[in-house]
Amino acid sequence: MENKRKMRARKSRAVIWFITLAMLAGGIGLYTLTREREPSYQGKSLRTWLSQTGTTRIFPVGDDPVELAVRQMGTNAIPSLLEMLKRKSDSPFATKILDLSERFHALRYIFAPKQAWQENELAVKGFYCLGTVASNAAPELIRIYHENISDSSRSCALESFCYVSPASSKDLLSDALTNTNGNLRYVALQLIPTNQPDFAVPHLIKMLGDESADIQGQAAFKLIKFGTNSLPAVPELVKLACSAPTNYLSELGAWNAAAIALGKLDPQTAAKVLTNAYWANKKDED
Repeated sequence: MENKRKMRARKSRAVIWFITLAMLAGGIGLYTLTREREPSYQGKSLRTWLSQTGTTRIFPVGDDPVELAVRQMGTNAIPSLLEMLKRKSDSPFATKILDLSERFHALRYIFAPKQAWQENELAVKGFYCLGTVASNAAPELIRIYHENISDSSRSCALESFCYVSPASSKDLLSDALTNTNGNLRYVALQLIPTNQPDFAVPHLIKMLGDESADIQGQAAFKLIKFGTNSLPAVPELVKLACSAPTNYLSELGAWNAAAIALGKLDPQTAAKVLTNAYWANKKDED
């Protein structure tokens, strides 16, 4: 009886290993086929080029070889970039493959998958490199944004759209700036164009009252870039700069940012309401 139980246990383990290896082989095959469909330049795939600067938002500058490579691939890169943007949060199976690739170096050399958010970030870099050359991807980027596959996918779709179609980004930015998702609002805040005060300043004024202290502080600093166009923000800056901050660093940062912005935009008002404020030590700085 004991021997039968041991045999059944061995068979079960063998079946589990067989299924695992079959799934892994299938994953590797799918991964390889995906790579083969990607455009390439000088023998390196699109993902390989984009990964040269890491998987975070570090963009090529000037005549960077990564930007040159992506531009050489041109619109042929768009389908792959869109697939990267649509990459969902990692499933248990994908997580297992990622874990195995980390544990076994030989496997990692052959099959080095990235997490979903990393793929999303690579797509942003690609669309940044292509710019308006990829304007025909705009409708699909809007669709991905509204599909809301994940927080990362959505914010990356928004950022990509602003690179490929900056002239028509107001509607999508407005939606993101008023979204209930704080992370999406924060990303949209960074993307507000600095050459459109009529659009930007009203949104930034509203964001001075955002529930997120980080967003409040970033909005205050961004208002400085609009100079006298930001004067309508003075009442809200006064309110924020005169609020009593707690010991939370983010709230202290929002308070300081508002005081500095007020000092730069309206020094006379700042001198009246912030006689002993942090801005006094900063008003002469850029």
